[in-house]
Amino acid sequence: MKKLVSLLILSVSLFTLSACGEKNEPSSTPESETSSGKEMTFSEYFDQSKTKTQIWYRIRADEDGIGKDTGISIAYVFNNNKVTKYDEFEMTLGDVARMDDSEIIKEMKEQTTEHEESKLEENIGNAEETIRNRESNPAEKENIDLFTEQLNSLKDSDIYLPKPSKYKFSIYTDTTGNNTVSEKISFTFRRQELAYLRIDESAEKDTVVETQLVDDDEEITFSGPSVLRGTTIYDAKYITVNTDNDCFLLCRDNKMPPLVFDEPDTKDKNVKVDPKD
Repeated sequence: MKKLVSLLILSVSLFTLSACGEKNEPSSTPESETSSGKEMTFSEYFDQSKTKTQIWYRIRADEDGIGKDTGISIAYVFNNNKVTKYDEFEMTLGDVARMDDSEIIKEMKEQTTEHEESKLEENIGNAEETIRNRESNPAEKENIDLFTEQLNSLKDSDIYLPKPSKYKFSIYTDTTGNNTVSEKISFTFRRQELAYLRIDESAEKDTVVETQLVDDDEEITFSGPSVLRGTTIYDAKYITVNTDNDCFLLCRDNKMPPLVFDEPDTKDKNVKVDPKD
């Protein structure tokens, strides 16, 4: 019965694919091919990252569907059962299709480093300019002291690159509790927030928030099993999964095994069944 439910959902997903509110089917992509290989659950497939790196790309399909010129919004690198998020780079599916995983990760790290260096330099420059513009006015002494405090914190800041974090799966069942109707993967990412001036009208004076690391929670809900017809870019074949709010997730795998929901009787301890969110 569970297999039948998975197959029915899988068939329906072919006709209900949508990208950010618009219907754009990966199957319309040139040279799309039907998924092959042994069926796997989402947790089974992602957990293979313990021995083999996986890079999943979050993309937004345009009116022409998914193709070589489709830009990548975010890349999630799964390795050793942890995930690292990269979102400060510019590459297309065509770019990564002709690179191996190590080259892709190296390029993302380099672009992220350049972006973070540029952002830090820009913030330092803005603080220095603000001080120069105000230092001739005695009435601005208190504000200058604040901007100087911000500037010092910025100058003490290091470039922060994304770090790997643990992930977990959650599945949600129907009224019988026997069939999975949705599944999500969730994780917490740490990012650096550069020093800034906090203006609080209710406080007696403004304050400087020094450069700090903050945690952001993120989750991706799979709308259904991976689509039967994956995506092909040049010689690269991609598993293609439709998500509820992040458009599509793609992972290069020439076998393109069909991925389905984990079942309520799963033995995977990293999969929570009907958790109380």
